Amino acid sequence: KKMRPDFIFHFPDNTDVIIDSKVNMDAYVDWHNADDQLTKDEACRRNLAALKAQIKNLSGKNYNEYLREGRKSLPFVVMYVANYGALALAKTLDPEIVNDAYRSNVLITTEETIMPLLFLIRYAWRGAEQIRNQEEIVKNARYMIDRVSELCESHAVVGAALNKALEAHRLCSVKLAQSGSSIVTAAKNIERLGVQAKEEKMKHINAAAAQAEQAANLLAE
Repeated sequence: KKMRPDFIFHFPDNTDVIIDSKVNMDAYVDWHNADDQLTKDEACRRNLAALKAQIKNLSGKNYNEYLREGRKSLPFVVMYVANYGALALAKTLDPEIVNDAYRSNVLITTEETIMPLLFLIRYAWRGAEQIRNQEEIVKNARYMIDRVSELCESHAVVGAALNKALEAHRLCSVKLAQSGSSIVTAAKNIERLGVQAKEEKMKHINAAAAQAEQAANLLAE
């Protein structure tokens, strides 16, 4: 006989909770309406048999085939008994019926326990989600630290290159500055000795010498 779940609760982590509520309540109604003890005892036995029959049916059924692709279910099926009185009556003859059902991967609930069960499941999954979030935070923090470390290394390399460039610029400025040994002084001496140079060229030399002198003074400070 093909069975279909009555309810499937979909939770955000792609896990589904399957609930079946097909327990036959006729025997419990007969027990409740019976006027004599013999009839009550017979109805009580039928009520227990009805619950056990449904437990057996659910334990042997793979409900995963009804789930959408990419989703998973808990390792048990929730069997919902619409009236706690039916379960309580069954326990008078078999006090271990709930434990036996659980060992068969069937979790029996009633109108008093179905919502607390769903809340507990949700809270448990929320805790698992928080753990996963914490792991993701740690992962991202480690990634950020690695990137900051790389940036610091790159900054040190750039700083060293800049310092090297500044030192080269300083040495060049010393050579251009108007001192006794600078090439600018040598060029001016040649001009004074009568070698003609274009005025525009000498302006460039003088301007470069002035800038070099200023840069050399700043670097000396």
